[in-house]
Amino acid sequence: MRKLCWLLLFALLLVPFLAYPLTREEEIQIGREAAAEVEKEYKLSDDKDLLDKVDKIGKTIAAVSEDPSLPWTFKVVVSDEVNAFTLPGGFIYITTGLLNFVRTDDELAGVIAHEIAHAARHHFIKLAEQQAKTERQLAPFLLAALLGTQGSDLENIYLGLQLVEIAKMHSYGQALEEDADLAGARYLILSKKYNPAGILTFLQRLARMEERGVKQELGILQTHPYAKERTANLLTFLRSTGSEFNERKAAGLYKLSVRPQGVDVTAVYIDDQLIAQFTGENGKRAGEILAENLDQLLDQNLRVWEVSAKLLPNGNPAVVARNKVLIEITTDILPDKGKDPLTYAQTIAGNIRQRLLKEFINQIY
Repeated sequence: MRKLCWLLLFALLLVPFLAYPLTREEEIQIGREAAAEVEKEYKLSDDKDLLDKVDKIGKTIAAVSEDPSLPWTFKVVVSDEVNAFTLPGGFIYITTGLLNFVRTDDELAGVIAHEIAHAARHHFIKLAEQQAKTERQLAPFLLAALLGTQGSDLENIYLGLQLVEIAKMHSYGQALEEDADLAGARYLILSKKYNPAGILTFLQRLARMEERGVKQELGILQTHPYAKERTANLLTFLRSTGSEFNERKAAGLYKLSVRPQGVDVTAVYIDDQLIAQFTGENGKRAGEILAENLDQLLDQNLRVWEVSAKLLPNGNPAVVARNKVLIEITTDILPDKGKDPLTYAQTIAGNIRQRLLKEFINQIY
């Protein structure tokens, strides 16, 4: 690592010395040489399932980018750091820490789409060209003093090393980061396979962690003190496209399931939290009705204070939310025939509120 850092120190001095604009072949070669340096320094995963998943998602999204014919390569770095980075020419690296951090394939696709945008939209080269304009005058003197005469191959290697550091540290500046956010969201929409809210929910979690000052190995946050602003801009963009996007499902929140439990008992869960149990001939259908109705309202951002239990005009108690009956409680579906139906309706409503409250607290704190 010390050798890499030492070379990176000089890389900044070499960028202005190179001729611009770079050709497509030169850009790809620089990325290839930088990738070789990455793979000398970091251990790559050989987990076939992980690699296949990342490669499949990456190739699907790259196919709808501005430059689908780049030699796209997707690899996994063994590291606890939550990070992903891209090199020119389409060399993309995802850490195992990030794979553990994302909640769904939609979030992973959002991160990969963002990284693809950096390469497909040639952000590294734009950054290097901007730097070249400001530093060109000093470059010949510094190069002569530090390196003497150097061939173009070595210059490209040093530029590649600089781009490794730019990629790892996300040092593109806010404008290019936001450009990659929006381009990545467009790719997800065009792919017709991944929820475009995947980028949004990933950034929302980063923004919450940023506000709470969470201290973790979050490489993706090291130079990104503006996740909240990016989240707001991305949400505005997604709404402007008219495309459907589901934040709850992209974030993997509130997974409802109806499961048989014991003899003649049907249970409804949100994630792994038991919400209700029903029995009897109508018990299975009651569980399905509750899950279906609740699923619809959760998609509409149901809040904890909107769920309650009350008596219907026919005298039966029910669990209600936003004036919609989620489930009517009758004696024939009670798991405990001696239990008061209204009390059980209140128990179900309380279980739902408890799960919503837990996520509400997570979003705030």
